[in-house]
Amino acid sequence: MLAVRARQLLVLLAALMAVALAAGAGLAVAPAAHASGAQNRVRASTPAAQLLARATTSRSACSRPGFTVSAVGLASGFCVATEDATTLYRVQPLSKASSELNDGLDPADFDEGDQSAHFGNEERTEDFYNNHSDTHGNGYQVEVPNSWLRDNNIETWEGTGDELEYVIPRDLFGEFNQFPRGSWAPGGS
Repeated sequence: MLAVRARQLLVLLAALMAVALAAGAGLAVAPAAHASGAQNRVRASTPAAQLLARATTSRSACSRPGFTVSAVGLASGFCVATEDATTLYRVQPLSKASSELNDGLDPADFDEGDQSAHFGNEERTEDFYNNHSDTHGNGYQVEVPNSWLRDNNIETWEGTGDELEYVIPRDLFGEFNQFPRGSWAPGGS
């Protein structure tokens, strides 16, 4: 019985230390795989854990998620390392409905022109939408680690003011489709 209590205390201390380190470093606290009711290190089946989370910014992505298990058998996730990310925006042709948002970029849809998908920062995409709203809509956003943009030499075009456009080559669509996508509406509507 004493050994069980000591192990529970050790696990609790490790969990508290991990959460304190994550909070002190300004890192995100996010649900872990265990939170769905899987087995944890204390060999107890856990319900979905209630997590206390700090607000995350759209400029940071978790590049190395981790988890802890508390003495009471609840699992919680945290981010071991964060990486700066850039939010890219796109309004796809109306003929595609929401296929890019749901399924990612399909190389078969990019067999003309430079065979690349063009994204922009929010200002650039808003401007594009305002000039092409008759043919484009269904906006979405993608969180892309800056290291991926840099390592793949993603071409960035500067527009007027603060507008930026990012050119994603067709041969990188598979990797690009792994990044988190979310719905976004031009004009904030």
